[in-house]
Amino acid sequence: MAPAPRRQHRHPRAVLSVGAAASMLLRSSSASVALVPTSPPAADPCPLEAPDGGYTSFVAWTATFNAQPHHVASPFKRDLVPPILMPEICSADQWSSQSWAYLGMRGSDWLATPMTASPVQFIRGGEACSQKLTAVGVFTAIEAHASLRLHFEGCDRPSSVLALRLTNDTRPSTGTGEPTVMGVGLLDWMCHLSPKECQAAKAAAVKADTSAVNNLELAKGKVGVGRCTGYGVEPHPVIDPAPTTASGCASECQQRIARNLADPSQGSCRGYAWSEHLLSCIVYDGWPVTGTDDSWSTDGYFCDNMTAVTLETPTPQPAATQSLLGLAKIFDNPRAITARRIQVSPFKVGCFSNFDWYMIDRWINVPSHDFAVLAEMTRTNQTDEKYLFSHPSHGGHAPRSNLIVERACLRDCSGALRAECKAQEGMQAPPPGFAASPDGRLVAQESAQATGESSAFNMTTLLAGIVGGTAAERFTDQEFLPWAAAAAALTSTLGFVLTLLLSTVYHKYLATRPTYHQVEEVKLIYEGEEEETLVANMATGGVMATWQPSKCNASSSMFSSIRAPFGTR
Repeated sequence: MAPAPRRQHRHPRAVLSVGAAASMLLRSSSASVALVPTSPPAADPCPLEAPDGGYTSFVAWTATFNAQPHHVASPFKRDLVPPILMPEICSADQWSSQSWAYLGMRGSDWLATPMTASPVQFIRGGEACSQKLTAVGVFTAIEAHASLRLHFEGCDRPSSVLALRLTNDTRPSTGTGEPTVMGVGLLDWMCHLSPKECQAAKAAAVKADTSAVNNLELAKGKVGVGRCTGYGVEPHPVIDPAPTTASGCASECQQRIARNLADPSQGSCRGYAWSEHLLSCIVYDGWPVTGTDDSWSTDGYFCDNMTAVTLETPTPQPAATQSLLGLAKIFDNPRAITARRIQVSPFKVGCFSNFDWYMIDRWINVPSHDFAVLAEMTRTNQTDEKYLFSHPSHGGHAPRSNLIVERACLRDCSGALRAECKAQEGMQAPPPGFAASPDGRLVAQESAQATGESSAFNMTTLLAGIVGGTAAERFTDQEFLPWAAAAAALTSTLGFVLTLLLSTVYHKYLATRPTYHQVEEVKLIYEGEEEETLVANMATGGVMATWQPSKCNASSSMFSSIRAPFGTR
């Protein structure tokens, strides 16, 4: 029986961003939403182009996620994505800074690539083919959507991007209650990969009054939508100079706290409210911020509070030779690990390549002082406007997109599903090379001999020392090997046919030709009656010599001396 058609709802006045539409669809029972623009279309930004070494999926998401999509739908049940397995993602060795190379800023993304083929994989359910991790990106151009991005590609299907939101808040992730992951060490890892950029970013993040700021730790928390309020709280709009970003508004509050610690007569800051719509910043002093008002206003303010904690200056430690990115901590909590999967395709064919974007429901905490350095390191090239589509203050515009949104379950470090995701256990066979254990974990099937050989000998590493990392990665890639095997088989077949043809020609036309020997002279002796003997001599060159009669005894009557010229049988 054919599946029931998707239900569609049209809202002539609906104006929703990609993220808002995705969230609305996950909370509602509607299967499809079609959105109609309310303003004339802007200049066509298609086709989107990624910078050299960059990824179109990163540029396309930056351009579309904060814009109104053309169509939003949910998949049929048969098309739901099975649980995701990512082998080796929790292995500390794979995330050593010594195994990665800084690529540079590409558009709005700080990019790093593995020096050799990364064993970190992305496997959907029991599929035989696995996508490979090819890059790590960090995006902070829009603070409310700052994220760590893992880019996977391969298997002749759209690339997959695993995104983890970056925040300086320590409370559970908004809307899901998922724990915020602490101690990942993102900034330290990035500084080991790009030390010059890190040093410059730290210098830029330090303000004139460094004595208080360097020993200041800010506990920042989100209060809610609307202007800040509280008993004894005094608002102060910041207008000279007026900040242009949320991070600039937070920096203004931070500087006021630092000045107050250095000079108590200076006003402090208890929190701030920022409106992206109005590009307006309001800071608050007096008593602590405890709530918000005007939560239903269209001004677009959002309130954050700040609390200063003075720290002791730490004792300098010797610089480490490497840094480890602690992504394994994402899987520490026993709750189910889920993500929103958004299949993104362009409304206009050819505008950009399709891709799958997975937004994990757990956020990564970056301390406030680290976040300021991170924002400096990942600052977008403001002179190249083709990477500023998503920010209205730059006059940018975005291409229209079609979205398919669903919830996906991720397996933990041991390959097991947790909590409500356990219901999907056993729906599909394990992927090739893995077996399901009685407790639900997926265990890699490797013989002891294979394990020993792989630990002592790595073909990719060996080839990288000879032909370079990029070529070694291509030669050992699982997608390349079938083509290499087919090419080898075709070459062997052609070689066999050619050999057979040449052998036939040789035996038919060359091997059967008569063999000749070169001699110098032929002497024929003929025995006649009365013991007469005639001797015929033929000299070299085939000229007949004179006949010379001679006497010969019977014993030598049949003797012949043959020395013929070349060409005589």
